[in-house]
Amino acid sequence: MSGLETRGFIRSLEDAQAVLAEHGAKNLGEYIFTDVLYAPDGPVNLEKARVRIRYFTITNRGNLPSVRYDEYTYEGKNKSEFSTFPDAEYYLRERFPTAREVVRFTRRGTEYQLSESSVFIEDVEGVGTMAEVEADEQRYIDELVVALHITPIKDSLATVAYQKLGTQK
Repeated sequence: MSGLETRGFIRSLEDAQAVLAEHGAKNLGEYIFTDVLYAPDGPVNLEKARVRIRYFTITNRGNLPSVRYDEYTYEGKNKSEFSTFPDAEYYLRERFPTAREVVRFTRRGTEYQLSESSVFIEDVEGVGTMAEVEADEQRYIDELVVALHITPIKDSLATVAYQKLGTQK
């Protein structure tokens, strides 16, 4: 899939799954992972600078690392893979000694393929029931936003989770 995507809240997992089944979507499997987000000292703006360490409990893609490190800074994005969460956190501390954890949440969901779109239906712990749609063309996203009754979010999931769950340190 290309870089076009949208994410938002949905009514329920069951309603979304029923709509996807009606449209002939292929179930690609379930996943569970936890995102731990860190921010630099000062005011938190996760849209501008953050580090995410994602560790997988269950993955529907056998080739994924067990821990993924994603660094989003003013200079761009840096990705790394690690075998364990402590290894990733050690790397973080080496690069950003004063970074602090600002929010942690688990995502449990199912990935679907529907013609030209990837759809992720998930329960985001403490945030709500959500869907993410990725496609090469905006029209595919727009069709699924309507069909799945997605209420899009304006900010990233990182920011939404921080607003609902995060610390105000």
